[in-house]
Amino acid sequence: GESDGASDHFNRAHADFVAIGAAADAGEIEMRIAECHLLAGNAITALELAGETLRHDRASGAVVDHAPLLRIRAQALLAQDDVEGARQAITGSLEEARTRDVSFEIARSLIVLAAVEDRLGQTEAARDQRAEASERFERLGVINPV
Repeated sequence: GESDGASDHFNRAHADFVAIGAAADAGEIEMRIAECHLLAGNAITALELAGETLRHDRASGAVVDHAPLLRIRAQALLAQDDVEGARQAITGSLEEARTRDVSFEIARSLIVLAAVEDRLGQTEAARDQRAEASERFERLGVINPV
């Protein structure tokens, strides 16, 4: 779609949040920028930004939901054929999303876990993950869970 326009808006918002010292909000925007890079096919940039955001968040003590960052990281690793790294990242994402009981993020993480399991030849497990994700999306009224 309009990822260039979105990136411009996110970059301006990020600069504003950094300027006022709003670390958690800046981290949230960094996560969105990483996801934009991922969706634009820039897996390396997405992976680097997600990693930087995680490190910065942990160092600053800001409270950013790590589940989406770990999911983005898993997707970027999978795009680079690092299936084991992707498995580790998506497992962490799913654990955090389940702990916080964030159904939408759980469903998104399950879709990525299914892709990892497909790559590992675990087709039945992948089918189960997709079924749970579909049920969650349906309950939430999500039509196109990109």
